[in-house]
Amino acid sequence: FVSSEQFQERTRLLHAQPEIHRMTKPKQRSNANVVVVADLFVDYEEWKKVFIEDLPERQKFSERMVPGVLDNNQLVIVGYGVDVEAMSKFVSSEQFQERTRLLHAQPEIHRLDQIKQ
Repeated sequence: FVSSEQFQERTRLLHAQPEIHRMTKPKQRSNANVVVVADLFVDYEEWKKVFIEDLPERQKFSERMVPGVLDNNQLVIVGYGVDVEAMSKFVSSEQFQERTRLLHAQPEIHRLDQIKQ
C-alpha cells in the first residue's frame, strides 16, 4: 500500500518516503531467581556507587540485578538470570571482600528456586 502510486501521489507533499522496519520479538527476560540481603554500614547512595562500578563483573554472572534498601538500612538485591555459583565466587573473592568490608555485612544469597511454596 505504501509503495502504491495512489498513496505516493496523495502524500508526497506531506512527508518523506516512509521507512518500514520489521519488528522482532524482544528477548524474553528471565524470572528472578536470587535475592541477596546484607546489612549496610554506610548510606545507601554511598554503597550504590560501588555497586554501579561492579556492573561489568555482574554482567558476567547475571542478566540484571535490581538493588534497594529496606527501612532498617538492610540492603536487598533481586537478581535475574543469575549463575549462583559464579556470583558466590565473585562475592567471596578477596578483591570484593576488601572493597566492600566497610560498606556492608557478608551478603546472604537466597535462591528463589529452593524456597518451598
